[in-house]
Amino acid sequence: MKLGHEELIIRRRYELISIGNDFFIAIWFLAGSILFLFPKDEKASIWLFIIGSLQFVVSDSPYHPPHQPHPHSTNSRQ
Repeated sequence: MKLGHEELIIRRRYELISIGNDFFIAIWFLAGSILFLFPKDEKASIWLFIIGSLQFVVSDSPYHPPHQPHPHSTNSRQ
């Protein structure tokens, strides 16, 4: 079922949230990796790894909107 303009807005918001989520996961793992180099910060680094891992689990939801070409696209692969 096509919803038109509303569907496009929802897809764009989903993509924006997904990109933001991936960015923060990368930040948690990067910060955790840097902190892991310093023994006194090892506990904080482990927590950052746990936060990033949990964020992976939450972001891997069962619903991922399928990619659909733009209706006016000239791409013949569908």
